[in-house]
Amino acid sequence: MLTQVIALNRSIVLFLTLYSSVLWAHGDHHTHKITQSTMEEIGPVMHANATVFAVLFLRHHASIHDYSCGGLSLQQADHSFKVLKNLTQWDAFRINTTSALEQVVLCQGLRAQDKTIGGVAIPDKKMLLLDSRSSDQDLRHLFWHELWHLLESTISHDFVSNWNAEFGGYLKIYKESSPNSIVIGSGGQGYINRYGQSFAKEERAEIFAWFMRDKESLTTFLKESHDSILARKIYRMKMTLESLELR
Repeated sequence: MLTQVIALNRSIVLFLTLYSSVLWAHGDHHTHKITQSTMEEIGPVMHANATVFAVLFLRHHASIHDYSCGGLSLQQADHSFKVLKNLTQWDAFRINTTSALEQVVLCQGLRAQDKTIGGVAIPDKKMLLLDSRSSDQDLRHLFWHELWHLLESTISHDFVSNWNAEFGGYLKIYKESSPNSIVIGSGGQGYINRYGQSFAKEERAEIFAWFMRDKESLTTFLKESHDSILARKIYRMKMTLESLELR
């Protein structure tokens, strides 16, 4: 009898193992939930001899807080880590992110349900997920964009309320993003770019990203376009950034 029970238990374990493998092979990647121990740290990003945030990656496809994150090789992760690490060499990187950001997780492809996305902020986890398949320049832009979403969750609600009261006309729908959609001036009059036209929060994130990435280009565009609405938006962002000790 004992021998039969043991054999039955082994059969059940084998069945469950094979069933899990079949699910994985058919693309049901959300059956594999990520744990903190599954993620590997490629290194800390330092500034002024202090850790600003840790950069992590996955070697295998997994689900992180309901987002599908593709696995990376160590070589891929190391390259993207160096891109992010070099951000701290910029004079603009003088912001205390420790209250908002603790971890950046690199993915080889990132999806929200059935939609491909470039990055996402998870404020309650103080975490960013970024698609490292982006070019180095776009990865930097993604980082700044998603960082703003984290920072905005920590600042006064009055800022968002006042913005929404003064500025409107947003499409309130996401269109497929592309490198062209984040070019300054690719949107309509009064908007930073085409992606910034989607939602107010996305425009604020785009203005922040350009402010951090290339403030000179932003200033030049304003002078040449004479866009008074966009100028007011950028002024509001500038005042807020200064309150965060970002000059």
